[in-house]
Amino acid sequence: MSKPRYLEPGATYLVTRRCLQRQFLLRPSALVNQLFLFCVAIAAARFGILLHTVCVMSNHYHLVLSDPAARLPEFAAWLDAMLARALNRLHGRSECVWSPGSYNAVRLEDEDAIVGACGYALANPVSAGLVREARHWPGVRLAPDQRSLEVQRPGLFFREQGPLPKSATLNLTAPPGLAATVFAQRVHEATAAREEQARKQAVVRGRGFLGRRAVLAQSPRSYPKRGEPRPASRPLASAGDFATKQAAITRLREFWCAHRVARRRFEAGDREVLFPAGTYALRVQCGVRCAPW
Repeated sequence: MSKPRYLEPGATYLVTRRCLQRQFLLRPSALVNQLFLFCVAIAAARFGILLHTVCVMSNHYHLVLSDPAARLPEFAAWLDAMLARALNRLHGRSECVWSPGSYNAVRLEDEDAIVGACGYALANPVSAGLVREARHWPGVRLAPDQRSLEVQRPGLFFREQGPLPKSATLNLTAPPGLAATVFAQRVHEATAAREEQARKQAVVRGRGFLGRRAVLAQSPRSYPKRGEPRPASRPLASAGDFATKQAAITRLREFWCAHRVARRRFEAGDREVLFPAGTYALRVQCGVRCAPW
């Protein structure tokens, strides 16, 4: 059984979702870009999510976001379901789009961690050896200094008289409590540093960059060549200093312990047991009582 999610209102995360078997189902194109932007704009508005950075690679996406109302699972479920149906229609397929399991969410505990996650996401096209400069990436790549974007509803999959609006506004903001201009500048610097590091590593390894044209020519049903590095596992939390990260991990483990004890009592028939604050699935699915924040 997987560990229960711990959701705290106002938390900020690096969210990653990967395609089935690492296929290039999100390979950039005008229509794929429009589909993603429209869906993520609708989902963010519907569930009160604050987007800070967006980067869509050919076989996965990264979002840095804040979750004021602790509704991240609802946001991710709606976004991934809508994208899966639209992408299947686009590619003429009916199989699963996403890798087994759920999305990965790394909680970002402080400003340094948030800036680092944004830089990591935005520099990903260079780090992956696809383009020499991230600004040349043909897919969706939105930094915090891009405040607002109006996206028209794609003609594919979405009905003209359907329930979704004809256009959606995608807003990028700084995380609550952080100055927008300073935050955007720090992210720009972090991204530039990661890009430069990736270019230096490419020289040391004797590798070039695939290039924009080659990326666009890839088949959506293909996948990375055997031998290319697979994504490393994600940490439970990220912070600018070790003590803050350890405190976050300790808090998470204490939540798991308290949740496990409460669940055992609930399964034994105690319907008045109080689950720890941050409980999500059993609160939504079974209406269990939870401690207040």
